[in-house]
Amino acid sequence: MSAVFRAAEQGAELNAFVANPADAEALALIRRQTDSNKTLLAPDPTSRSRMLIQVVPLLTSPAIEVSTVCGIPNGYRAQIAVRKDVQVKVDASALFVRDLIAIKATTRIATVFPDPEAIIKIVADAAAGDGTSTA
Repeated sequence: MSAVFRAAEQGAELNAFVANPADAEALALIRRQTDSNKTLLAPDPTSRSRMLIQVVPLLTSPAIEVSTVCGIPNGYRAQIAVRKDVQVKVDASALFVRDLIAIKATTRIATVFPDPEAIIKIVADAAAGDGTSTA
């Protein structure tokens, strides 16, 4: 759980962990201790398909590299930015037969992480056989 404390050093609280589906399946098989039946992941009582690491949800995405888990901070750390102003085009000629007007609005947006240090990246060290975390 050092990732939770590393995020706290940046003034953030982890909202979720995200892992490759293959890694999430491997994590689901890990036991907390060798002589225990308790798994590392616990079921989320609010959602049947979601698992928790401690109390932080574990999400899956094929976009995450294998052997990597990312800790994503609360939503206030990610923002939507407008890259280009909204363009509105009106065309009355296309629908002249029905006396209608076609309106098209286009904008360009992007997801921005103003504090990338708050995103915690945990990479498994294959040589050591354990997880080491990097920013």
